[in-house]
Amino acid sequence: MWHFILQSPTNMQIVSIIRCILSHRTTSFPTRYIHVSSVVRRYKKKWVEMGRKKVLPRELALSYFDTYYPNIYGEDAWKDARLALLHKKKKHCALVNNFADTKQTTIDLMCDQQAYDMFNLVGKKFEQLCVEDGVPEVGSTQPNDLSGSEDKVSEEMTFDLSDSTPGTVTYEETPEGFMVPRQTEVDPSSKPNHPPDLYDYVPASQQLTAKDQLEQDLGRQSLMLGIESNIEIIPHEALMIPPMLKCYIHEPGNIKSFFSAKQDESTRMLQYYLLDGASILPVLALNIKPGDKILDLCAAPGGKSLAMAQCLIADEIVCVDTSWSRLNRLKDTLRWHVPGVFDTANLSGTRMQVILENGEAVGHQQPDRYDKVLVDVPCNTDREVLTSDENNRFKRTRVTERLRLPQVQADLLKSGIRACRAGGTIVYSTCTLTPGQNDYVVEAALTQLQDSHPNIKVVVQECSDIADRLAHIFKFWTGSKYGQVVLPTPSANFGPGYFAKLVRVE
Repeated sequence: MWHFILQSPTNMQIVSIIRCILSHRTTSFPTRYIHVSSVVRRYKKKWVEMGRKKVLPRELALSYFDTYYPNIYGEDAWKDARLALLHKKKKHCALVNNFADTKQTTIDLMCDQQAYDMFNLVGKKFEQLCVEDGVPEVGSTQPNDLSGSEDKVSEEMTFDLSDSTPGTVTYEETPEGFMVPRQTEVDPSSKPNHPPDLYDYVPASQQLTAKDQLEQDLGRQSLMLGIESNIEIIPHEALMIPPMLKCYIHEPGNIKSFFSAKQDESTRMLQYYLLDGASILPVLALNIKPGDKILDLCAAPGGKSLAMAQCLIADEIVCVDTSWSRLNRLKDTLRWHVPGVFDTANLSGTRMQVILENGEAVGHQQPDRYDKVLVDVPCNTDREVLTSDENNRFKRTRVTERLRLPQVQADLLKSGIRACRAGGTIVYSTCTLTPGQNDYVVEAALTQLQDSHPNIKVVVQECSDIADRLAHIFKFWTGSKYGQVVLPTPSANFGPGYFAKLVRVE
């Protein structure tokens, strides 16, 4: 069968065609006859699924949370938390830098920015605190040079949703200032027995496809599937807030932002550091005491490490992370707030070390060394996955990674427990509301540890004292089995957060 096709026109013919079109006349082109089978396609035909809209990772995250969280926290509580999480701006607290002019900083925060001390457990308003502390009344001071842009925040809520082994380890300092392992001598006989996988505790009830299995396992993370265990829970200890730890927040319902911190004229240090108010709670749960040696197992970007340093009572703080870029950010944070922070004897009286290392290996390499251990693990980061598609854990290509996350968290917690000495405290924390990454990880880690290291005994200690004394600031959910959950609300948009306190008995 023969057909005719158009031959490619020359430039002059193209001009003629345009003229004909403009003059509403018709024209013809030179044609030639060829067999259809001799025509070679220049491009491969692409099959497009018509009518299928691309689902963004943040939309997948919201659908995931809408499916599971109302069943856990209740419809009303999730509605408030959902509204707060989708808000563009979360509430911060200002961590006062003790190495700047603290009196001037207090005036700036309390009067110019209308904030009050979150550790004033009576919950007094900032006007009362200004009078009692001898600080000028609000409005009596001249506005600073940053007045304007960041303070003028619209109060309308707008939304945008369209394997390591034990051995002898020594460290050396790199030119960038990091402490990295120099050599590891492995003793084959000392390799630990690998504990069962996190999901070995949940038997399969039916044969599923790989996709169905992934979806079921991800759903299981959002529900608390209890493991039969004999974990002991002991009463809380009295909350002792270090006197030098000062944090300021805005009143409930005040959604204004803090100004960017200014440099102190004498020390050139920044006046304060802004972080999520819920991030300070794991530091309080550590109950830091004079002379403590502290390990921050997943330290970057450094907010909690800085808060521990600002207590001015610890003997040593070791910050560990696996990423060079994140550790660089941590070092910058510390340098801008603590003069000579990495010197042998800095002004804080606390030795600071930054180590590039896999957190899961620290427990094998430095067992029984620290008095306090903070295990702030990588997690779903509920707020971030709802507001940004960049590096979002809910991307379809990261499903397997997200599925394995609870086991990674459990391994980090077990490493932190091994690094802690007998009598020491371990605090496990996340910034997600998913029980499968909170209570479930605590229970799974302790159960696995009982099997692999029966000589290590760990108990859970209640944190109810923190919740009781700070209930006027945060909304705490009372349904957690081992820890405390901070639910964000529109008027107190902190978190989400979870922390659990463990004590190594032997």
